[in-house]
This record gives sequence, structure tokens and C-alpha cells, in this order.
Amino acid sequence: MLKCLLRFGLAQQSNILPDNLFLLATCLQRVLPICNSRAFINAQGSIKSALFEYVKATREEDMYAPFVNASNPALARLRDLEVDQMKGPGMEEGGMFFQRNDPRVLSQPHRGVVTRRKPDVILPFEHKLHHSVNDKDTQLTSTSWDEYVKQQAAKKPQRPAAWRDVLGVIEFKRSGRMQEAPMTYNPSAYQVPTPELLLITPDGIDAHTVVPTMEGPPAPAPAPRSNQAGLSTQQPKSNSVYQSDRASGTKRSAQVGSESRLTKRSKTETEPKKKQPSAAVQTALYAVEMFSSNLAIHHAINFTIRNDVIWIWYYDRQGIINAGGINVIQDLPRYLVLLCVLQRLQLCNWGRNTAFEPHLNDVGDRIEYHTIDIGGKKLTLHSSSDGRVSQLGLKSRGSDVIPVTCDQMGTQSNDGMVAKLCWGEESRKSESTILKRVAEIVVNKTVDGHVPVVLFSYKFPHSTSAIREALKLAHPGKGSRSLFIIISHKLRPIKELKADIMFKAWYQCVECHYALWQAGIYHRDVSCENLMYYMTDEGVMGVLNDFDLASVRGDGRSGNARTGTIPFMAIELLREDGQSGSVEHIYRHDMESFICVFIWICFQYNDGKMVEKPRPLDMWAKVDPRGCAEKKTYFLNCDLELPNHLTGPNRGRVWSFVDFLGSYLHARVRCKMELQMTRDHLDGLPPDDRGEVERKITQLTQDLAEEPLESVFTKFTLVIQPCEYSSR
Repeated sequence: MLKCLLRFGLAQQSNILPDNLFLLATCLQRVLPICNSRAFINAQGSIKSALFEYVKATREEDMYAPFVNASNPALARLRDLEVDQMKGPGMEEGGMFFQRNDPRVLSQPHRGVVTRRKPDVILPFEHKLHHSVNDKDTQLTSTSWDEYVKQQAAKKPQRPAAWRDVLGVIEFKRSGRMQEAPMTYNPSAYQVPTPELLLITPDGIDAHTVVPTMEGPPAPAPAPRSNQAGLSTQQPKSNSVYQSDRASGTKRSAQVGSESRLTKRSKTETEPKKKQPSAAVQTALYAVEMFSSNLAIHHAINFTIRNDVIWIWYYDRQGIINAGGINVIQDLPRYLVLLCVLQRLQLCNWGRNTAFEPHLNDVGDRIEYHTIDIGGKKLTLHSSSDGRVSQLGLKSRGSDVIPVTCDQMGTQSNDGMVAKLCWGEESRKSESTILKRVAEIVVNKTVDGHVPVVLFSYKFPHSTSAIREALKLAHPGKGSRSLFIIISHKLRPIKELKADIMFKAWYQCVECHYALWQAGIYHRDVSCENLMYYMTDEGVMGVLNDFDLASVRGDGRSGNARTGTIPFMAIELLREDGQSGSVEHIYRHDMESFICVFIWICFQYNDGKMVEKPRPLDMWAKVDPRGCAEKKTYFLNCDLELPNHLTGPNRGRVWSFVDFLGSYLHARVRCKMELQMTRDHLDGLPPDDRGEVERKITQLTQDLAEEPLESVFTKFTLVIQPCEYSSR
């Protein structure tokens, strides 16, 4: 990973790249004088004295200040360091620096829920420094920057930073003893430690078991004591960089606001000790905040430190990459090379999408909107609007729907336009491509006006596979994603409609979905957020929205991920075999999703407004797929009580849906069980007695065969009472 980051620091980007190993060796030789200088060894307040204090730290919170006091002076020395082919510091004014953050809480709202995180040390934007120092709205000079870093960076900050101004986060864990820094560093036979990997339990706790997993390794065993430390440019072991397509901390976005100080150690000895979540989980949660606070971010880079070993964590929409650790004390030169590289990164290298230009409000403390020139059009994305709807998570499409205006495109509709930014899986057909296919298909009136209209679309060139190709990871293109922008008319979610109007819009979406399925367009992500509407003079028009997980008949299964939104997915797809992809996603699964959406809206909303907590079905959104399957199975088979606010025709419809779906699924389960029991019985029978049992197996197998599409839809519509909205 370090050699890969070195590429970002090259003065000139071209297809002809210098040998990374040679460049690393050059950098190591250039930083050695800093490590071995008299100022480093003898001076009070020197890097060496800070490292001495760091080694003595017995508590996690005692590590922050020495780490900052060692790293920031090193950055100051590296600022003027010249390395052939490397550019100078990438940031303006003073440059990158480390700032203690604990005990400050960084807060951020997410669709009505405020998350509160407490990272240990952060890398802030230097041009935002004055916001955390005083009230004066003046830029700091280079001198004042140096003074602040020297005097204040290691202290508890006076004010919390904003997540949008955080370049990276460092999370610490303390356990065991650390070896003191050597007197000098020489280029000798230093061996890069083979990473040891920790098992992370489902609740995010380090299990301290050495297994091949994605968790960063613990500190390597101490080398024999010596007054010298060696280093080399040895190629890291083949297993020193790991990738995962599972992003930590992204499953339970609905409850992120309830998390408080779970990620820190108890400050008092009298309190009972609690198991600590993995630092990897904590930094992943911080990456989620960084993704949420920056528009169309490419990636985030964070760090974990266990004792004296630091690991790099790289997050993007494809997954997580973790590199083998560097010992900041015994391998200080290599750590200084890491600092040198980080210091020379531009904003785009930190993951910021510089194609979108931010514009501050009059006060200068908040981004009001973003602009981008693309495809001959200048788009203004109103990113601070209350109408913005975004997802909170890491490995996902990261859909972000933002009100947009464009002079070249005019008004387009009375409700305006929205821009949808999402990281689409490259192996899938894009949403705009599928919607073009929808427009080409001659279908009946149940589709016309009930699907979104693409006004403009564009695919950005950046691919998440690039970093994986550079690191020579296995299958770099598996699940790779690119950023898309789609402009369409603004729509509203049907959940905000009152009872009968909501039902009408919902049923229009059911009919549209069925007509498209017949025509070979498979939506496969029916959810509460994907059923929308708009109003016309003739009344409500339900719209089946969000086709970026859809597929087209004849193209084969596309994409790497199981499609669907967990609370609304069919129970069969939520179970283990469904999640593994061994169960084909067919029409009856989307039929079940439509029923779940209707029940969800009727339980969670009252005439278009969300009911007060505790809401009956909240737990559907707070568990993993297997847990959701269990919750929904219990819901369909328990002694159900409908909420008091649910009255009128929709109350009867819910009863009908619960009875229909429960009976339908129960019949299939019983048939499967009987088939298995009959097969087991057959195994113990002599050949002459097998005929009748084999005929029963044949009959049961036929009963389990999938019904024709028309038959399933007919049974579905017969349950819907009344059906007067089925034709217009």
C-alpha cells in the first residue's frame, strides 16, 4: 500500500511510472538524516523525546499527545524535503498535520438522526484551523499555523471539527509493552513483519485469534533489544495487503444515532470493564461519516494504531483494503516515508471529488451548493436542501438524491428536477441504459407515466478497481463500481400520502412492475423508498423508481451482489441460501416485497406522517438478513395486533395480505418438509415397496414447481380489495 501511495505523490502522472521499489528506497535514504540528526536524538521536545513518552504510556488516552508531538515535527522537517520525481506538499498554507480530537464529539445529522463519534486523532483541513481556535474569521499565516501546530495540536481541542473538514482519522488501541526507540537507524536487514490477523466477532470485538481475516494485525513480536534499528526496501509478503467486499458498520444505519461512547475504554477503574469494539469497526464508522459529509467522495483513508504499529485502511464503494503494519518506533524511517507521501497528497488523492465545486453560504461556515460543468451543461446541486435524500453506509451504491437546477435544461416540470448520484456496479447495465430499454418497449398504459424519465445522464471515468489493480489484488474487477449522475423529474415517496390515495399509487406501481416483468425488465428492488408518485390534473400517478439494480431478460444474471433492500426482501431471499445467490430471484419474490412495503407503510405511518416511537416494525431495519427473515416469519405467524391508527379499508387489506402471504409461504414450507421426509422414508424401503412413495415424491415435486407468472399475479390481485383501481 505504501508503494501504491507513492504513485499519488509523483510530480508527473503518466503511463510510464518509476519502479516503486526504487522510489521507496530513495525515500528511505532521504529521511534517514532526519531520524539520525542530533536534534532528533538530544533536543527537548524532539521527535525522540516524544517517542520516549509514547512508549511509557500505559493508557490509550496517554498515547495521543506523544504521537502528535512526534508526528507534527516530523512533518515540519519533511515539508522542505526534496525527493526526485516527488512533488511538494499537496495542501495549501502550512500543510497536513495531526490534531488530537478526543474528548471532542463530532456530530452529524442523517435524515433526522444525529450521529456522535469521538475519534482519537484527526487530520484536519489546515484552512479550517481558525474555526476550532477562535471566532475570528481570518486565515492563518504560515507562522501562526506553525505556532498552533506546535502549541495546540496535542492538546484537547477547544471546539469540535466538522466531518467535512476531516481528511483522515487515527484510532488507537493499547495492550502489552512497547520497545524503546533505538539510538540510530541504519539501512540493514530489517524484515517487514508478517501480518498477524485478528478474528472480528459479529459484534465487532477483537477475539485475539490469529486467522486470515481483514482485521489489522496486532503488533509484531519485539525484535532483540539493540541500540540500532535496521530497515530495507524488501518487498512485503504477498499477504500484507487484504481486501474485503464487506464494509464494517454499515448494516444498521437505522440505529447509528443511538451509539454513544461504545467505542472507547472506560475512564474509571471502578466501572466494570466492557469488551471493546475493534478499531477496524470504529474507523469504518468514521469513514461512513466522511462519505456522508462530502459529495460523491471516491474513497477515504484512515488509520489504526495498536501499540506502536500503524495500519492503513482504504475504504471505497467496492469494499475495504487493509495494508500490513509499520512500526512507528522500530521502523521510524518507513513511517516518515508514509508521512512524506501523505503530506504530498492532493485533495483528490484523499478521496475528495474535486469535479464538484463547493460554494459556501454568506457566513462561510456551511456549504450551500455545489456546481459542476459536465456534458455541456452547468449543474447546480443544492446539497444543503432539506429535499436531499442520501444513504448512510460504505459498501453500497451510496445513492444521493439532490435537488438540481440547470439553465440549459430549464424548469422541465412544476416540481423541479433532482440529480441522483450513485456508485453503480460496472458489471450491471446502468439505470439509464435500462430506462432507455423501457422506453423502447411497446407496453400498455400501466407503464406510461409510471416510470422515471431520464433527462440527462453521465458516467464518471473513475473506477474503484484501479487501486486494486495497482496493488495486484486478486479479482480487482469483482464488484467494481463507477460514479453515475442521472437527472430526472422530482418525485415524492408514496409513504407520505393518505390512506386511499397511497393505496391507489401503490397499486399502480404493482401493475407497472408486472407489465415490465412480462416484457423482460426485472426490477428486483421493490422498497418503500422506490415507490414514488407525482400529481396531475387527473390525480395521483404512482411511479416505480430506482432501476439501478434491475436486469433485462436474456442478459443473464448481472452484478455481484444479491439485490434488494433488507426490510422488504422476500423471506426466502433473506435466508442463507438466498443470500448466497443459490435461490433465483423470481416474480413472486417481488410480489412479497410489494406486500411488505404496504404493510410497512400502514404500520409505520399514519396518513402520511411517521408514527411516534416505538414503531411496530423498526426491528426489520435493525437486523441482518437472517434476523430479518426470523422477524418477518414470526410476524406472519404470531397473534397479530394491528396498530390503533390503522383504520378504514387499508386495515382490511393488511389482514388479507398477512393471511395470504402467511398461508402461501407456510404451504411451501410444509411441502418442502413433506418432500424431504418422504425421500428419507424412500431410502429405507425395499425396491418392491417404492412405487407409491416415488409417485408421492413426484407429486410433491410438481407442487413445489414455480407457478406461471400470470397465475401468481392473478392470485395476488384477487387478494387486493377493492380492485377498482386496476384499470383507468
